[in-house]
This record gives sequence, C-alpha cells and structure tokens, in this order.
Amino acid sequence: METHITNVIYKLHDEIGIDIEHYTIAPDQEENPTCHEWIIELRKPTDMDQAYLTKKIDLFLQENNADYQSKRK
Repeated sequence: METHITNVIYKLHDEIGIDIEHYTIAPDQEENPTCHEWIIELRKPTDMDQAYLTKKIDLFLQENNADYQSKRK
C-alpha cells in the first residue's frame, strides 16, 4: 500500500504539477469507514480545485493497484 501511495504522490507532481511538502492518510472512521482521508500540505499555494485533485488521486490509485480498481467498481 505504501508503494502505491508514494507512486500517486509522484504522479501528482509529475502530471499535474503540484509540489507536496507533507501528507498523511487515514481511514475515514466517522463518515465512511470504507474510505480514506488524505491531508496534503503543498509547498506553494495553488488554485487547483479540490474535487479535481480528489479525482486524480482516485484515478492514479486505480492505475497503480488492480485490487483498488476492482473495489471501486
């Protein structure tokens, strides 16, 4: 799992140009326990839409992990 997440972080940088300083990921135990919550700190502010970033993370995770992809369907 850690490798998949690291790959997503690199793809976010390489493909959409955001520069991540720190991040943490944890299960969303309050609203939806089958999901995870990402907290991302950027090195520079951006006007990127959060919904766009969320879709990209989901897409990149599916590309890197067939098991994740099958669970999304």
